Amino acid sequence: MDVYPLRRTRLIEPLMGSIRQQPLYVLLREKLPFFLLSVFLVLITLLAHVNTVSSIALDLRLLNAFNSIILYLNKFLVPLDLAPLYPFLVEPGEAINWQAFMPLFGVLVLTVACLIAWARNRHQWLIAWLFYLVTLAPVLGLIQSGEQGAADRFAYLPTLPAYLLIGAGILTVLDNAALLKKVFLLLSVFFLVFLLTDKTRQQIHIWKNPHTLWSEAVNYNSKNVTAHYNLAITYLRQQNYEKAAFHFDKSVTLPKNPTSAVMAFPTRAYRGLSYIYLGRYNEAMKDYLYLADALNSSPNLNLDRDCIFFNSGWLYSQLGVMDKAMEYFGQVDPKSQRWPDTETWLETINQGTNDTLEFEGLPEFCKSVFP
Repeated sequence: MDVYPLRRTRLIEPLMGSIRQQPLYVLLREKLPFFLLSVFLVLITLLAHVNTVSSIALDLRLLNAFNSIILYLNKFLVPLDLAPLYPFLVEPGEAINWQAFMPLFGVLVLTVACLIAWARNRHQWLIAWLFYLVTLAPVLGLIQSGEQGAADRFAYLPTLPAYLLIGAGILTVLDNAALLKKVFLLLSVFFLVFLLTDKTRQQIHIWKNPHTLWSEAVNYNSKNVTAHYNLAITYLRQQNYEKAAFHFDKSVTLPKNPTSAVMAFPTRAYRGLSYIYLGRYNEAMKDYLYLADALNSSPNLNLDRDCIFFNSGWLYSQLGVMDKAMEYFGQVDPKSQRWPDTETWLETINQGTNDTLEFEGLPEFCKSVFP
């Protein structure tokens, strides 16, 4: 803004005497408090995301950053195929081909075009382009948090110059065009507003609740682990255990990426719970034994240890393997809230045999797999 439109630097000739041009060091000095505040906020943000920073390779993040620059412009100009969660341009593990470099060439071409416009005294284009790049830079994923390659919300502020340029262009036409052209332009603008209003209505419906949101995310990208996981959670809450198990299974069996490792344990815990509700005890047992082994080797996992061991014992009891049931029930902490139910099961098993055991009235399985 100091360069254009205020022309407070000597890079552009001043237009008004009321705005005095300043040396560069003065312009930088007056902004020093804002730079320091920005650094402070950056540090807070990095600390807040220290446990969610992805291990995606730098070359993939760079390619995806250039893709995002073009993607947001594309979605701004043609807002079709909008998605709650855009995938990476090149998913980790995939081969990089020449097409992955096309966004980079696109950014270079736009930059050169804006520089040429500057040389021809069309200063607004380079300033708008720089505003777009600078405000978009923090969300381009160079420091990647989460698995999204891009997100529509990141473009709200960066695209502001585009709206200003369009508005200035419309005003220029209205000031110089004949009456018929003005009417045609205004009708075109109203028609565009109508189309965008309808598109907004569609987007609001997608974001109405978790089920509509993650269903759309799965439809957009059926290979997205997070989308399948979150859709499965919504089905689990709706007590639609069949569909919940299906999408948890998808989340587990999709090609591995950095998110898969983070979500492997909660996915199996909830999938096992879905299988229990469905009465598919053998399948549930595989998930809970996997989790029990993981907890024995890594006790600090963010899982409810007592619930996992209780459910493992409960499943063995339903399958009639009482020695294994007692083994896993025995690993529940006697000081935990789960212990009274565990003690009831242990006493019942100790007092009977496989032929005389009655499960009716005994405590049910644990439904809370996280602390």
